[in-house]
Amino acid sequence: RQLLKHLDTVANASPVLFWSAGLDRGCDWFNRRWLEFTGRSLDEQVGDGWTRGVHPDDLEMCFRVYTASFYERRAFSTEFRLRRADGKYRWMLERGMPRYDADGEFLGYIGSCVDITDERRIQEALWESEERLRLALQAAGQGLYDADVSGGTMTVSDEYARMLGYDPEQFAEGRDSWRARIHPDDRE
Repeated sequence: RQLLKHLDTVANASPVLFWSAGLDRGCDWFNRRWLEFTGRSLDEQVGDGWTRGVHPDDLEMCFRVYTASFYERRAFSTEFRLRRADGKYRWMLERGMPRYDADGEFLGYIGSCVDITDERRIQEALWESEERLRLALQAAGQGLYDADVSGGTMTVSDEYARMLGYDPEQFAEGRDSWRARIHPDDRE
């Protein structure tokens, strides 16, 4: 009994949103952090009530991943948007694991969700910046290479390979190949 009380305290103090589901695939528990995040009661969340907070564009994918994983009894990870208590949707990284009793009997799932909205915004900004750079280099007829001096590997843009007369699909740059193309008078 003391252990269960301790686990409940830990789950409720965590910044992570936790849930569990039984053999019927319906959710039967959410930690306090989940309830605070969604602004809904436990009674409103259990079963499939939690789905009312999932963004409509993500709901089918959530069901598909969860259902397939449940029947195969395998771990899963997915990203979806969940409506916060203030009505705003936040991107969540969800991970679910099958759970078993001491005798190995399947009991259902336990899972967690972490808000990754800020990380996704940073990643999207990075992708947009990389795309702008790629388009600018392409329009200017310029290539780009990035050299790992310690490892001797190089990453190059398609335009770089084309500038040198190579097919980008077939081209691989490295320290030795790069040096071999430098005029002997310029190597020093």
